[in-house]
Order: sequence, then structure tokens, then C-alpha cells
Amino acid sequence: MQLDKFRKTKKLTYKQLADLIGLKNKTGSSTVHRWCTGSRIPRKSMLDKIKTATKNKVTIKDFYE
Repeated sequence: MQLDKFRKTKKLTYKQLADLIGLKNKTGSSTVHRWCTGSRIPRKSMLDKIKTATKNKVTIKDFYE
């Protein structure tokens, strides 16, 4: 499942998804927005956090399809 599809399914804002993943800085929501739109790909360490936060519904392969 792609990250943005996960976000929409759970009815989360970008900020809420950033908090769920563990991005607590003030640019967390814009970072998540970039990941959801495909303009950026998360680093390996963040991919692990995304996988854990989404209970394995979003994995590394979802960013490379």
C-alpha cells in the first residue's frame, strides 16, 4: 500500500501521519507530504519507522513501484 493511500484510508492529515511515524520537528508534515506525492523517497532509517508505524502495510517496495 502506498503511503498516501494509507494516510487517506486512516483519515490522517500529513501532520498526524508525521507524528505517527515519529517526525516531531516542525517540517515533519511537509516531509511526509513529499513522500506521499512521490517527490522524495525516505531514507532507510525512516522507511523502517514507516513500516513499523503502518504495521507493515507500507514497505520499501511501495516507494519503488
